[in-house]
Amino acid sequence: MINEHMSFISISFYMLINIKTHVPVVLDFDSPNYTAWSTFFDIAFHKFGLLDHVDGTVDIQLKHDDVAWLQIDASIVSWLYAMISTDVLQAIIKPRDSVYGAWTSIKEEFLGNARHRATQAQPEFHSLAQGDLFISEYYSQLKRLADTLRDVGKPVTNSGMVINMLCGLNPKYGHVVTTVNVAHPPMTYQQARRFLL
Repeated sequence: MINEHMSFISISFYMLINIKTHVPVVLDFDSPNYTAWSTFFDIAFHKFGLLDHVDGTVDIQLKHDDVAWLQIDASIVSWLYAMISTDVLQAIIKPRDSVYGAWTSIKEEFLGNARHRATQAQPEFHSLAQGDLFISEYYSQLKRLADTLRDVGKPVTNSGMVINMLCGLNPKYGHVVTTVNVAHPPMTYQQARRFLL
């Protein structure tokens, strides 16, 4: 009786969680946010003790009689579906999918073509020039490309971000380039950006 009561409380608890308060990022093909999205979900899985649903250590075929586990698994699948864009959902949705199945499908969508995405983003990142862009717009484009590279396993170092930002600056900021380059200790990317702003 106690175990049944505990299972009922657990199932109700997971069904009532508003995942948007724990994962404030909607995964989208057009936004380089896979790393942020998956990190927030990983934190939620740890926080709520749900790693066995996503890490592949549990064979769901052995759980077909465990109604409570299956209900919690279905609740987590609904969390995943709620935090992805319509395009991502259409690419991965399957009837009666498990959390492990959905999580793996999403991961493959974003990391499966990592080399192709890196091949596109890397030259664009290194050739980006400020031109007539405001510093904030230039920063946003650099950050978007760097985030894309990070998502595909090719992260740009802090030093690389500073160097690339300085190399692409409009020539009217030449005096700023010198100041940032001679700073001791060296400026971080955020410090250099704030200095430019």
